[in-house]
Amino acid sequence: MDGLNTFGSTKDVTIIGFGMSEIENYIEKHAKSHYHGPSDEYSEDWELSGAVQDLQLYYMVGKDIASGNDWPKWNEGAEFKAARGTMMMSVIK
Repeated sequence: MDGLNTFGSTKDVTIIGFGMSEIENYIEKHAKSHYHGPSDEYSEDWELSGAVQDLQLYYMVGKDIASGNDWPKWNEGAEFKAARGTMMMSVIK
C-alpha cells in the first residue's frame, strides 16, 4: 500500500481520527475498491483538515529555513559538503 503514500509506510503514522493500524486497513480497503476505478473521484464530503495542517507545517519549515541564518549542515565526510562550502563562499563575495 505504500505506493499510495509518497512519504513511505503508514504503519507508524498516527492520523487524527484513526489508530495506527486503522489507517493501513482503510488504505488497503480503498485501494481494492476505488483506486484507479470508476469511483476514484473527488468527493465533497472528504475531510481535508489534516492535509491543510500538513501544508501549513511544510510552509512554516520552508519559510524558517529560507528566512533564517541557520541552514542545515552537511555531516563530516558527506560528498556534497565541499560543494556547499564553495557555493557559500561565492555568495559571500
